Amino acid sequence: ARGVTVVFSSGDSGSGVQPASFVAPEALRSGYAVQGTVKDSFSVVSQPQCCGTAQGYGAKAWTYAPGSCTTFADVQRLVPNLAAVSGGDLVVPRPPKLFPSWPASSPWAITVS
Repeated sequence: ARGVTVVFSSGDSGSGVQPASFVAPEALRSGYAVQGTVKDSFSVVSQPQCCGTAQGYGAKAWTYAPGSCTTFADVQRLVPNLAAVSGGDLVVPRPPKLFPSWPASSPWAITVS
């Protein structure tokens, strides 16, 4: 007799976690730059690259200006800058998504003891 195990996993797509959209206008502040404590600054070729890289680094705020991306540890204020695009949860907070805890309707609970 041979034992066979089959494992199904939903991975990140089934967890309910969704990163902010890189291009969704409601997740961006065009024409504004962040002023705050700079975490990192690096060269990029586009705003989506800046947003994606900043999210990958765990930055909560970032500003893209043509050719460069700056990430921030905090946001003191937004200042007008026609060439800039800023984003991140400290710039445009996302509303929390709440889920009930009962397994029948929760994407995380899988068993009841």
